[in-house]
Amino acid sequence: MRHGDTGTRGHGETESSLRRGVSLSVRFFLLLLTAHCALLTVSAATWTRQRSGTMAWLHAVHFIDRDHGWVAGSGGILLETTDGGSSWKKVSTFTKDTLRDVYFADDHSGWVVAERDVFQLKTNDEPPSYLLNTEDGGLTWRQVSLAGFDTNARLVRAVFSDRLNGWVFGENGAAFVTRDGGAHWSAQSLPTRHLLLGGIFLDYTRG
Repeated sequence: MRHGDTGTRGHGETESSLRRGVSLSVRFFLLLLTAHCALLTVSAATWTRQRSGTMAWLHAVHFIDRDHGWVAGSGGILLETTDGGSSWKKVSTFTKDTLRDVYFADDHSGWVVAERDVFQLKTNDEPPSYLLNTEDGGLTWRQVSLAGFDTNARLVRAVFSDRLNGWVFGENGAAFVTRDGGAHWSAQSLPTRHLLLGGIFLDYTRG
């Protein structure tokens, strides 16, 4: 009986070892399969360099769909594409100041945040930053002033949740809001004096 018991126990241990070996093999195979799928996913998400046709330092990009978008940069440069970036054309903004941000609600209505060179300001009352608005796709622009704006602070970002509701952020906790598509702007009080680099709003109340 003891000899038989030993034989049975040895046979059971062999089967158990085989099962563990098969389990490890299956796990290793699944690990390899997962890694292979991950590599395929990474290789599928490729990026390609595109020529902008300018040597300007580009600061911001905005697309309203997969084909139509804009990039803004130094020297008043504003580029537009209607083919997903395969080609770009220059949009005249009638300024040589640096464009920090760009937003378009549709093909016609757009905004840019412009920053003057502080060494070329004509007066101390002239703010270093301002907004430009177009309603004809960039053919003409109008300069928009912000009442109550700290003339020593720079604006850097414009964020819109829709065509009517928008915000502009900048230095010293500067924040302005519009509820009528930019016809009027009002200052907001924020619990910070730090530089605000951006934000996102889900709707006109949550941001």
